[in-house]
Amino acid sequence: MSMNEDDGGDGNENGNEDENLDNTNEEFDEHNPEEDPITIDGLPNILKLNMKNISIEDVGRYDFLELETAHQFYSWYSRMNGFSVRKSKLVRSVKGEKLQQTFVCFNEGYREANERTTPTPKREPRRQSRCGCLAKFRVHVNIHTGRWYVTLFVDEHNHRLIEDKYCSTLPGHRKFTEADISQIQNFKKVGIRTCQVYGAFANNSERYGKIGFRRKDQYNQVAKQRHQRSPDASTALKFLRDLETKDPMMFVRHTVDNEGRLKHLLWCDGESILNYKLFGEVVAFDATYRNIKYMCPFVVFSGVNHHNQTIIFATALVSNETEETYVWLLEQMMEAMEGKAPTSVITDDDLSMRNAIRNVFLELIIAYVHGICYAMQLAM
Repeated sequence: MSMNEDDGGDGNENGNEDENLDNTNEEFDEHNPEEDPITIDGLPNILKLNMKNISIEDVGRYDFLELETAHQFYSWYSRMNGFSVRKSKLVRSVKGEKLQQTFVCFNEGYREANERTTPTPKREPRRQSRCGCLAKFRVHVNIHTGRWYVTLFVDEHNHRLIEDKYCSTLPGHRKFTEADISQIQNFKKVGIRTCQVYGAFANNSERYGKIGFRRKDQYNQVAKQRHQRSPDASTALKFLRDLETKDPMMFVRHTVDNEGRLKHLLWCDGESILNYKLFGEVVAFDATYRNIKYMCPFVVFSGVNHHNQTIIFATALVSNETEETYVWLLEQMMEAMEGKAPTSVITDDDLSMRNAIRNVFLELIIAYVHGICYAMQLAM
């Protein structure tokens, strides 16, 4: 059977497997029919094993339900014996099916030298964590049963194994539980800063070594949660679209940039549109100067009703305060108000805003005058 080899991304830097190993390596053929395999169907079976005194002969008899179960077995074995593991070589068939997977010690291989080093680096070089360790664990799928059996087990390390109480700090074992993630989210909701959350975990665990992850891992997890959440722009658009189903007169317009990010957004509801028809002769047009959470201008079109109360005609979020942006806002505003232009506009001394008002409303006035002249010609 022809097969393709995929490098798992964390394997040997040279991409080659070691063919000649010393006598501590143990290679296994497919299960001997005379020996009953030891079936491992999940984590409960793995937790029952004595990982400290496991024999190589027993490892050769293990038969795993799926590839992930084999990974859990070797990960738990490494944790109980003072090291951590990662995935290495993955062999697939021509159809793309997984046939063989190799797991290696986290210290396997060597890191490539950084060619972009400066003569006087500002930071100290990173500690070299890979030392060419040969420990590995390989499983192969049985094409008839779909289960995975062990074909290679190397248990010799060329580095010091650490004590059990420090194993949780190794790269392969630093993981967040559901309770940890939920607690981080709760801390963030009540305003506790990320730099203070780690201290709270250490206080609950009595010491930093028992937390199970590093401070850097916590920052990475917070960033991951931020990316997984629905973006605020998408949430806002969904909220406004939902309002459109309840309010037939609701008006929403937005644009995006080349990267798909929200650029401009304008909205007004039915009540605002009705208020404009009655009190839209004078409009105040103003923009805040990046003093909101998203550091972008917030534009408000407002006026005064017959009770001398301030009323809002439309609101908008924009990415900048250029003339082009204000022209777009005024054009959308006029579309929402069915082309009715105000007689007076109150604004600040912003040049871009004044030019946009002049350009948009001048065109409306000219069109209105042309319409009157055309009507008079028809009447004559």
